[in-house]
Parts: sequence; C-alpha cells; structure tokens
Amino acid sequence: MTVRIVHYHQALELSRGGVVRAVLDLAEATAARGHEVTLLTHSSADVPTAWAQAKPGEWATRSVVDLGPQGRGGGLTRASIALAREAIRGA
Repeated sequence: MTVRIVHYHQALELSRGGVVRAVLDLAEATAARGHEVTLLTHSSADVPTAWAQAKPGEWATRSVVDLGPQGRGGGLTRASIALAREAIRGA
C-alpha cells in the first residue's frame, strides 16, 4: 500500500540545524519505501537535486513545491496556500 505524505517546513536549509536534516532524512526514507512524499517549503536551497526536478502529481515518489515568499510574520500567503492545495491534490 502506497501512502501519500506531505511535509511542510518553512526553509529547507541545512544551516538551520538538525530539524531540517531530520525532515529530509525522514522524507527520503519514506520515499525509498515506495511512498509518495511531497515537501512544501518557502526555501528549497538544500533539497537534493532529484527531489527538486520532480513535479507533484507525476509518477514520482519524491517532489518539492516552493511556496514562494512568506507572508507577514513568516506565515503563509493566499498564493502559498493555493500552491499547497494544488500540490496536495496532485500528490
């Protein structure tokens, strides 16, 4: 059984510490088991190239959606929410 998983992290930049490493490792491990994993982020600076090139909704187990700039206070904008919804529906 394949599970569709979506992770959200504000910035996937390894300079931010261990949480980012943990998210990337968890996402990779679950994708390696055949699950469809999508990462939602405002900055995909340190996402592996193979992830960055995949598109949500295509037959791929790994994909990344760049949500664009953060809103005030680091929140999601309406445009970011629309991109996230589209990715989740296509994931």
